[in-house]
Amino acid sequence: MPGPAVWTGGSSGSGSSSGTTPVEQAATSAPAAAKPTTMATAVKPAPTAAAPATGGAAVARWGQCGGKGYTGATACASGATCTKTNDYYNQCL
Repeated sequence: MPGPAVWTGGSSGSGSSSGTTPVEQAATSAPAAAKPTTMATAVKPAPTAAAPATGGAAVARWGQCGGKGYTGATACASGATCTKTNDYYNQCL
């Protein structure tokens, strides 16, 4: 690794007792054996599209209930109506 040796803070003097500078020590010292590193990568499963609801749970008021590409529930909770906002978003109002 380039650069001078890391100072450990063990000496309060300005010089080295061996007569060599830290740079010379680093240049002449044998490098430490490199340890292989492994990085565990958490793999998250790809999201799956939910099948359109045909009954089941109803969308709460203010939730999305339709639109292009939407695959969730399309029935609104009691008292709300699925209202088209634009081609891509319908909302339970």
